[in-house]
Amino acid sequence: PHTADYMALPVSQYSVLDAQRVERLGEDTFRCYVDGFTFLTLRVEPVVDVAVRVGPRGPTVTLLGARLAGSPRAEAVNDRFAVTMVNAVLWEEGGDGGGGGGASPPPPPSRLITSDAFIELALEVPVWAGILPLPALEAAGGRVMQRVLDVMVPRFLAQLAADYGAWARGE
Repeated sequence: PHTADYMALPVSQYSVLDAQRVERLGEDTFRCYVDGFTFLTLRVEPVVDVAVRVGPRGPTVTLLGARLAGSPRAEAVNDRFAVTMVNAVLWEEGGDGGGGGGASPPPPPSRLITSDAFIELALEVPVWAGILPLPALEAAGGRVMQRVLDVMVPRFLAQLAADYGAWARGE
């Protein structure tokens, strides 16, 4: 089986969904519940809606919407931020995997699945935060979004790799 064939499957044929953390909303749209964490004194549990579109080299995940659950103060900022995110998950065909010497056949080419994410956050600064310097607030918002990516992307790639293995074995 070839990586390109797997990565070009329709979204409905991927079985990487973590049933406890991902809910299918439509043919190619999903709601993802990110593991909660404590940030400063707030309990933050991000919930994101995404669309997945499959291209010739793999799927692209686009954020449709995001909200924060958890503590009441975390939920209070839901109407005060906007976030944009695109994550391209692509396969790449590597080299021959090294030199095969002598009469033995060369090793198969290596295959690599990569994730290239872009995220942008705009946040309305609440009045109570006016005492904090703007760079500190920007850094805090960036850390929250980085935490979301740090949790979601590795989990998704691990599930994708496991699903690819099952697909390659014909399961």
